[in-house]
Amino acid sequence: MLDEEENGGLRSLSEVLLGYGERHFEGATKGKKGMWARVLLICGQFERAVAALYENPDLQVDAVHFAIALAYYGLLRVPSKAESSDVDILSTTSSGQPALNFALLISRYIRQFIRIEPQVALQYVYCICLSSDQGPIGKEQVEIAWELTRRVILMAEAGGGWVDLVGGYRADGSRFTGVIERDLKLLKLDSSPDDFAEHILKRAARQSEREKRINEAIRLYHLAGEHETVVECLARALGDQISVPVGGGDDGEELANTAKEVLSHYERTNRASGKARDAVVKLVRIRDARVAKEHGIPDKALELMETTGIFPTENDNSLINKKAQQLRDYDEVIVRNLQIFLPLQMDILVELRNRRRASMDATAQHAIKNLVDKALALQKFATNIKYSMSPDVHTYLSRSVVDLMN
Repeated sequence: MLDEEENGGLRSLSEVLLGYGERHFEGATKGKKGMWARVLLICGQFERAVAALYENPDLQVDAVHFAIALAYYGLLRVPSKAESSDVDILSTTSSGQPALNFALLISRYIRQFIRIEPQVALQYVYCICLSSDQGPIGKEQVEIAWELTRRVILMAEAGGGWVDLVGGYRADGSRFTGVIERDLKLLKLDSSPDDFAEHILKRAARQSEREKRINEAIRLYHLAGEHETVVECLARALGDQISVPVGGGDDGEELANTAKEVLSHYERTNRASGKARDAVVKLVRIRDARVAKEHGIPDKALELMETTGIFPTENDNSLINKKAQQLRDYDEVIVRNLQIFLPLQMDILVELRNRRRASMDATAQHAIKNLVDKALALQKFATNIKYSMSPDVHTYLSRSVVDLMN
């Protein structure tokens, strides 16, 4: 920004030229397009010059890059959040000076390639921090740059491009950095080792979770070192998907794979132990059991269900009561989904009974008796549970037991 107060200087010149206006310099002549912006640049009206360029669709790219150059040399006045608009890039400050919403200009420009060229978009976002030296307004500009950085992360295409931005973990558990972490100085995030995690990763993760982009949220929380939050988020997501047919489709498969990777890493590093991690282990096994059942492998499904330790496997009242009492020690997501787990377990028992019904040898009869005992134990377990379940669940279990015994 220049000294505009000098008598007979640029301020006086600009007032005269502004009095003539754009029509005088450009008019309807096609070859004069952009002349008004040049005039404004000459007399130090940089913000108005960029806005004039931006009004012409053919010159909008030039406007963006002129603005970056001006910001680099400290010649661009930007408005405070209170004085800026989400519509117009040019505004007037409380002191009557023109100000250019540089961040809005950058945001509009990068949205055309933010998904396919996220690293290029980031380079433009960094430029917003060139105005960081403008006092409190400069601090606002930096925060806007952080917000846009998070948007780039969320909008970047999944896969290698996304990982290139934020970094990740190799197969051996070692961490590698992404582009953003290597450019922290450009985002004014190099004052503390925790700034990147706090201002970028955690907030992007929370936004991803709100948008139900659970896999991204989990990976971002993991990179931020929020290990307890990772398993809590995983538990909620797996619990929500457990009732979806075929384990939630491709999204469910991706979520399950992410859960297994995280569990493997946390077991090696002894992180995030507790109810939530235990719930994730159980939910992954139940999901795998559901998939096995739907693919016609009920023996495998029963084995997986029983390894969760949730259900009684013997028709013994003391053991059944003990299993019911243990529920109070489980994460809420397990208890909440019992009315899904119990019919699933019963369906597996019924399917196994139907497969063995054709055989009348002693081994098959013994296996059928064992299945009936498990079904009776499951029915008693459901009765002993002190949590509200739909009456339909109890009716379904009772009817299934009758079918098994006939």
